[in-house]
Amino acid sequence: MASGNYPLAGSSIVIENLAGQLCKAGVEVTIGALLFTRFLLKDELAALLNSADVFMLPMATMSFVDLGLPTKVFEYQAYGKPIICVSNGEAARYVESTRSGLIIKPKDAGGFAEAIIRLYRNRKLITGLGRNGRQYVIDNLTAEKTGERMYDVLFFAKNRFVV
Repeated sequence: MASGNYPLAGSSIVIENLAGQLCKAGVEVTIGALLFTRFLLKDELAALLNSADVFMLPMATMSFVDLGLPTKVFEYQAYGKPIICVSNGEAARYVESTRSGLIIKPKDAGGFAEAIIRLYRNRKLITGLGRNGRQYVIDNLTAEKTGERMYDVLFFAKNRFVV
């Protein structure tokens, strides 16, 4: 069985139930909170994020929040780690289209546990989803690629609207 680092932050009944489901499936779980009393330096934050096996992207279920796409998803992809995306909205569509994670419906604790178990048991899946996300960022979202697109837009606008 694949090993992994799956700390769960919080102390609510939902976290405890999820931890119980994961333990029954043989996943080692640590329940605790990460507490920082200061801002992390860039290198410290990078080391912390890079130590994760999987990132979670929880989106609100009843608001405009699920209509948008948070920029942290691009950071997650840049680290080459898969995303467990809890969403019915734009975030789910994006993660699905980039093949960079697993999509879980909001309020589906069982589905969330199953996603963790699936990743826990399949290191190739973790690697593949992470690689897909990182490659998407490299191919589409670097400063160079963004600059190229901006140049194309400005060139088009200049040639179209110059009298």
